[in-house]
Amino acid sequence: MYFSYHSKLIRLTWYTETLLRIWRTESYGMGCERLSELHADWCSKQGEEVLHLPTIVEAAESSPAAAKECAYQIRKFLSKDNMARPYLQYNAIMLMRILSDNPGATFTKNIDKKYVETVKELIRMGRDPSVQQILRETLDNFERDKKSDVNLGPLIEMWKKEQIKIAKAYGHGVSSSLQNQSFIYMY
Repeated sequence: MYFSYHSKLIRLTWYTETLLRIWRTESYGMGCERLSELHADWCSKQGEEVLHLPTIVEAAESSPAAAKECAYQIRKFLSKDNMARPYLQYNAIMLMRILSDNPGATFTKNIDKKYVETVKELIRMGRDPSVQQILRETLDNFERDKKSDVNLGPLIEMWKKEQIKIAKAYGHGVSSSLQNQSFIYMY
């Protein structure tokens, strides 16, 4: 039983990393000159993320340990170590959004203090406008639609405090009208 469980966890980690790599190939880092080189590879991989995503969601639903591993991997991709690779951060945020809906609390109960601090650091230090936009949209969505999920409470509270700090620093809020702007400030 342990071997089967352990191998599923290893496969989940691989699927999560593979999914994020595939999304990276599709969404970022391709200039026109590289696009033609990668076109055949890109076409062959297109759709693979759709195959892996249900596996990730199903594993996170069926196993609390798998949901914990998903949260760990997402936190790792959101960390400052990946600031130079915004495509990983962007796709990790997308995966966080998906898993917060399904399986929901099984996933969100793994959002701990370290996770909240990592997201806070990304809000403050992130330089990529697309990452900032999707992160703000996601946090706005959590604040608006997921108040009932007590596991998201610390993340939502952190976001409310950051919004106040940003508003004070720039003299306005960070609602949807300003989502495309990147706010970088020093502490």
